[in-house]
Amino acid sequence: MVSVAAPGSVVIAQGVADVAPLSWPLAAAVIIALQTASLVVLWHVLSRILPGRWLRLPVLTFFAVTPLTLWSTQWWTFALQFWPAALAVLVAVLAVLRTLQRGSTAGPWIAAAGTAAALSTNER
Repeated sequence: MVSVAAPGSVVIAQGVADVAPLSWPLAAAVIIALQTASLVVLWHVLSRILPGRWLRLPVLTFFAVTPLTLWSTQWWTFALQFWPAALAVLVAVLAVLRTLQRGSTAGPWIAAAGTAAALSTNER
Protein backbone atom coordinates (compact mmCIF):
# COMPACT_ATOMS: atom_id res chain seq x y z
CA MET A 1 0.00 0.00 0.00
CA VAL A 2 1.33 3.43 -0.95
CA SER A 3 1.45 6.07 1.76
CA VAL A 4 -0.25 9.33 0.84
CA ALA A 5 1.02 11.11 3.94
CA ALA A 6 4.04 12.30 1.94
CA PRO A 7 2.91 12.71 -1.68
CA GLY A 8 6.09 14.53 -2.71
CA SER A 9 8.24 11.59 -1.67
CA VAL A 10 5.90 9.18 -3.40
CA VAL A 11 6.22 11.17 -6.64
CA ILE A 12 10.04 11.05 -6.44
CA ALA A 13 10.05 7.32 -5.68
CA GLN A 14 7.57 6.60 -8.48
CA GLY A 15 9.66 8.63 -10.91
CA VAL A 16 12.79 6.66 -10.03
CA ALA A 17 10.86 3.39 -10.30
CA ASP A 18 9.45 4.37 -13.71
CA VAL A 19 12.80 5.45 -15.15
CA ALA A 20 14.89 2.53 -13.91
CA PRO A 21 13.28 -0.01 -11.60
CA LEU A 22 15.60 -1.42 -8.92
CA SER A 23 18.46 0.80 -10.06
CA TRP A 24 20.66 1.58 -7.09
CA PRO A 25 22.85 4.09 -8.98
CA LEU A 26 19.82 6.18 -9.97
CA ALA A 27 18.39 6.07 -6.44
CA ALA A 28 21.75 7.12 -5.00
CA ALA A 29 22.11 9.87 -7.61
CA VAL A 30 18.73 11.32 -6.63
CA ILE A 31 19.75 11.48 -2.96
CA ILE A 32 23.17 12.92 -3.78
CA ALA A 33 21.56 15.57 -5.99
CA LEU A 34 19.11 16.53 -3.22
CA GLN A 35 21.90 16.71 -0.65
CA THR A 36 24.10 18.78 -2.97
CA ALA A 37 21.27 21.20 -3.74
CA SER A 38 20.58 21.53 0.00
CA LEU A 39 24.23 22.34 0.64
CA VAL A 40 24.27 24.99 -2.09
CA VAL A 41 21.15 26.67 -0.73
CA LEU A 42 22.54 26.47 2.82
CA TRP A 43 25.71 28.21 1.61
CA HIS A 44 23.56 31.04 0.25
CA VAL A 45 21.63 31.24 3.54
CA LEU A 46 24.85 31.33 5.57
CA SER A 47 26.33 33.93 3.23
CA ARG A 48 23.35 36.18 3.93
CA ILE A 49 23.42 35.63 7.70
CA LEU A 50 27.22 35.65 8.15
CA PRO A 51 28.67 37.62 5.24
CA GLY A 52 32.44 37.40 5.00
CA ARG A 53 32.87 35.30 8.16
CA TRP A 54 34.74 32.03 8.43
CA LEU A 55 32.06 30.60 10.72
CA ARG A 56 30.12 29.67 7.58
CA LEU A 57 32.54 26.83 6.79
CA PRO A 58 32.21 24.84 10.06
CA VAL A 59 28.42 25.22 9.96
CA LEU A 60 28.30 24.05 6.35
CA THR A 61 30.65 21.17 7.15
CA PHE A 62 28.53 20.14 10.12
CA PHE A 63 25.39 20.11 7.97
CA ALA A 64 27.16 18.19 5.22
CA VAL A 65 28.73 15.52 7.43
CA THR A 66 26.13 14.96 10.15
CA PRO A 67 23.62 13.08 7.95
CA LEU A 68 26.31 10.52 7.13
CA THR A 69 25.79 9.03 10.58
CA LEU A 70 22.00 9.24 10.41
CA TRP A 71 19.52 6.97 8.68
CA SER A 72 19.02 9.49 5.89
CA THR A 73 21.82 7.97 3.83
CA GLN A 74 21.30 4.36 4.89
CA TRP A 75 17.61 4.01 4.26
CA TRP A 76 16.38 5.35 0.93
CA THR A 77 12.77 5.93 1.96
CA PHE A 78 13.86 8.03 4.93
CA ALA A 79 16.24 10.02 2.73
CA LEU A 80 13.35 10.71 0.33
CA GLN A 81 11.56 12.41 3.19
CA PHE A 82 14.53 14.15 4.82
CA TRP A 83 16.44 15.72 1.91
CA PRO A 84 13.53 17.19 -0.09
CA ALA A 85 12.09 18.63 3.14
CA ALA A 86 15.49 20.05 4.14
CA LEU A 87 15.91 21.59 0.69
CA ALA A 88 12.42 23.11 0.72
CA VAL A 89 12.86 24.57 4.22
CA LEU A 90 16.21 26.08 3.23
CA VAL A 91 14.63 27.63 0.13
CA ALA A 92 11.88 29.09 2.34
CA VAL A 93 14.47 30.50 4.77
CA LEU A 94 16.46 32.01 1.91
CA ALA A 95 13.28 33.62 0.54
CA VAL A 96 12.49 35.12 3.94
CA LEU A 97 16.04 36.47 4.26
CA ARG A 98 15.86 38.02 0.80
CA THR A 99 12.54 39.63 1.69
CA LEU A 100 13.92 41.07 4.92
CA GLN A 101 17.20 42.26 3.40
CA ARG A 102 16.11 43.41 -0.07
CA GLY A 103 12.37 43.85 0.23
CA SER A 104 11.62 41.22 -2.40
CA THR A 105 7.92 41.00 -3.24
CA ALA A 106 8.14 37.38 -4.39
CA GLY A 107 9.79 36.25 -1.14
CA PRO A 108 6.60 35.49 0.83
CA TRP A 109 5.21 33.45 -2.06
CA ILE A 110 8.44 31.48 -2.43
CA ALA A 111 8.55 30.91 1.34
CA ALA A 112 4.97 29.65 1.33
CA ALA A 113 5.70 27.35 -1.62
CA GLY A 114 8.85 26.04 0.11
CA THR A 115 6.91 25.36 3.30
CA ALA A 116 4.17 23.56 1.36
CA ALA A 117 6.78 21.49 -0.48
CA ALA A 118 8.46 20.58 2.81
CA LEU A 119 5.16 19.49 4.29
CA SER A 120 4.36 17.41 1.21
CA THR A 121 7.55 15.36 1.46
CA ASN A 122 7.64 14.63 5.17
CA GLU A 123 5.23 12.35 6.99
CA ARG A 124 5.60 14.01 10.36
